[in-house]
Amino acid sequence: MDLDHQEEMKNERMMEEQIESFETSCYQDMQQSVSCALCHVGCLAMDPSTSSGNIFCQALNVENNANACKLANGAYFGKQMTLESLREKLVAAYEEHSRFCPGPLQFDLAEIDGQSGMFTGCSQCRQRALIAPAIPVQKYE
Repeated sequence: MDLDHQEEMKNERMMEEQIESFETSCYQDMQQSVSCALCHVGCLAMDPSTSSGNIFCQALNVENNANACKLANGAYFGKQMTLESLREKLVAAYEEHSRFCPGPLQFDLAEIDGQSGMFTGCSQCRQRALIAPAIPVQKYE
């Protein structure tokens, strides 16, 4: 009977370690994820099928949906851009804007004044700024 109890305790410890490992892994993934500033639904990810610098939104998009995220196909932000550096640029934009305006920032992937990239703008203070140069990825089927 002692052997059965020891075996049961060993299995219980193994299961607790697996749960703890899984929870730690999930927490790290959450800390490393970047919420999409355009659609506020999906998370941004690096496109593993292309060269570095391509970032796309992982939000589920219904085919031919007019409300699909502009980053669904991805955008090329340059080889030096990482998810962490894009997150830092987004945080800096929020912090800088909050110093002088209580209005909400909106982000867009657009071409403005001959520059293509991710822009931010505020309808309250009418300020806009380029967050990062980017070229939308065109996917052909």
